[in-house]
Amino acid sequence: RNKWEALEDRESVGWKVSILVVTDGQAGSWTRFTSPDGETIQIRQPAFPRACPSRNANHTGEVFAASLARTLLENHWNSSTGVVAHDLMKYAMLRATVAAALALDDTKLGFPVESLIDAALAKGIVEPIDLEHTQE
Repeated sequence: RNKWEALEDRESVGWKVSILVVTDGQAGSWTRFTSPDGETIQIRQPAFPRACPSRNANHTGEVFAASLARTLLENHWNSSTGVVAHDLMKYAMLRATVAAALALDDTKLGFPVESLIDAALAKGIVEPIDLEHTQE
């Protein structure tokens, strides 16, 4: 968020991309995108609950972005159109938020496997884990 707010021309930059996502640490994230019917939509996603304080905040933005893109692409999002369905974006934002919450325990700078994301979603919270042996 700080980098986004530091951009003097952020609004003009923001309207030049089809999907704009801004992460804000413990406050979560938000996205602005265009739906298939041409509507501009904004979604706010709170940070995913954690059972303990984070061990390492490095690379969580990269994990978030990679998980978001992966979820969109695995669900047949056509990146050449620049639009995305509302439900798909909500789902991708949630998975990306969980992945970032999991990455806060990772001291090896890896990416959480899908099964860990699914387990955290099912529990509704990220519990302490050892990511060293659970990397993809």
